[in-house]
Amino acid sequence: MNNLLLFSDTFPYGMAEPFLQQELPYLASRFSKVEIVPLYLPEAAAPHRPLPDNVSLCKPLLRCNHKSVKGLLRYGLFGGRSSCGGSGSSSCGGSSSGGAMRGGLVRECFRKGAWRSLSKLRVLLSYWLIMRASLANREVMEHIIARADQGYLFYFYWGDKSVLILPFLKSFMAAQGRRVPLAVMRLHGSDAIEEAKGILPFREQIYGAVDYAVPVSGMIESYIKCRYAVQPRNICTFRLGSPEGGRTLSWERGPAGELYIASCSNVPLKRVEYIAEAVALLAERLHNEGGIGDVKSLCWTHIGDGPQRVALEQHIKSRIAAAGFPANLCKVEFKGAMPHREVLEYYRKNHIDLFIHASRSEGGPVVIMEAASFAIPVISTKVGAVDEMIPQEWIIPVEATPDILVDKVVEYLLLPDGKRLALKEQNRRVWEERWNAERNYAAFADFLAGCQRESID
Repeated sequence: MNNLLLFSDTFPYGMAEPFLQQELPYLASRFSKVEIVPLYLPEAAAPHRPLPDNVSLCKPLLRCNHKSVKGLLRYGLFGGRSSCGGSGSSSCGGSSSGGAMRGGLVRECFRKGAWRSLSKLRVLLSYWLIMRASLANREVMEHIIARADQGYLFYFYWGDKSVLILPFLKSFMAAQGRRVPLAVMRLHGSDAIEEAKGILPFREQIYGAVDYAVPVSGMIESYIKCRYAVQPRNICTFRLGSPEGGRTLSWERGPAGELYIASCSNVPLKRVEYIAEAVALLAERLHNEGGIGDVKSLCWTHIGDGPQRVALEQHIKSRIAAAGFPANLCKVEFKGAMPHREVLEYYRKNHIDLFIHASRSEGGPVVIMEAASFAIPVISTKVGAVDEMIPQEWIIPVEATPDILVDKVVEYLLLPDGKRLALKEQNRRVWEERWNAERNYAAFADFLAGCQRESID
């Protein structure tokens, strides 16, 4: 067995990256040692989540939050010389490569057309400063160099930020005549699909340096192959997964007078306001038509937080109140952020009729595979790998207006009981075949261990 250096965003601190938490035990069972290098520490970073006995933590790549403009300017522009290989060695991120980094910034600016767009230019500068600030963290870079010398496999869980150090690191190791690390990079969606952020800088440099790119869906693999002239040496799709958790309470029955809708997301990209508008429109139809099928009322529960949460909650509740509906016709509940295990427990212990997802951009949305694993029917926008997860007839275009989503919900409500039950069974069966965490993470861990053996052989 060999050793793994795993680059995360904040894991194991905070509540983010719950899917990495699910994957980690499989990695720990395939490698003698696993060391985690977070990109940065979130606020209130301690304590971190429990780790397997052979997993340890390193200091983060960044000495500030990756969104801190002052911090990135301080460490990215004025962080000083970084001697990546130790005392007396040439610099990986300091003066010997500073000209190349500045030249790379200018070339990338013109290649991506960032000079024509202020928003793109901001993103480009942010990534460039993250790269410089990471390389200028001498203590951490020396530790990474040492692990490369010792033959650790490098695994970047995301394909955008921490992996920015890889082209410089490999160039430095080769120039020193030292062991160049084998590097594997996961690609989830926002770290691979440029349209999600408008721009993803330094793609060609990263893809030219990484040994294995591992998309979490066939859609992302096709996107990479079609979009970029510079390709990773190897592209291998390994899906994410969600754990077996049983089925949602009373999953076999249909709506018993009240329709229970759930959604789960944190960021504006997921368009919670779109779902809120659809819920309000659906409530209007229930009120005006005196019900739809057996359904006379609805309850929408949203799990997740974000800067828009409070305003959105107030807006939809005031809109419903102003419409003059009976108090029990439309109930709305915003639960805020919940630990991942509590989200799954909520699905297990509550009856949910429909799960709605309205994202603008995705890779392989885990929230959908989780809902499907509980035999909850899903209606989603056509993004990412959604068409690998649920039947095509329950997918709507991204540009569809909220009333189109309402029509799709009504279509589900008017299905005969037998067809609703068959849809639930179908969603659950697709999860078992494609998105079972135990099967998928075990296969991926075996793949990583095989990469390591190949590098030694």
